[in-house]
Amino acid sequence: MSDFIILSTDAIAGFTETTRAEIATYMTSAIMDATAAPAEPMDDAEGPADLSTAQAKKFLERCSEKTQTALRFIAKAPVEGFKLSKIAAAMGEENPGSLRGVWGGLTKRVRTVLGDPNADFIWWDELGEDWTGNVSEMTHRSLRKVFGL
Repeated sequence: MSDFIILSTDAIAGFTETTRAEIATYMTSAIMDATAAPAEPMDDAEGPADLSTAQAKKFLERCSEKTQTALRFIAKAPVEGFKLSKIAAAMGEENPGSLRGVWGGLTKRVRTVLGDPNADFIWWDELGEDWTGNVSEMTHRSLRKVFGL
């Protein structure tokens, strides 16, 4: 069963530009997920997408300030991964679920940059009541270079 929230266009028009953009990103991601072909079974060799330094620069070109803040946090985190609760706290978000638009935007952006409709930027693992996110080692290195870390 799905939960629904209905927002009128008048209500959306009253939101900030950033909020409207996040809603649009979320809706686009949800539509893409709903219409995507079923994923093929993954083998052990697969993982999150690799971005070179040049691709990471291109990746950042169209990211919002909020998304860049999340990416900087990921770059500063150990290569082994980051906790969803910690990144949310660092971004001033009490509810980690409020970052759903950021994650959807990152997925859409990596797919655009790589030209791969199945690429994943982050792999998530649920550990107890928190989630751990991982990017590839190469992507982590590239983000660190781009951010000068």
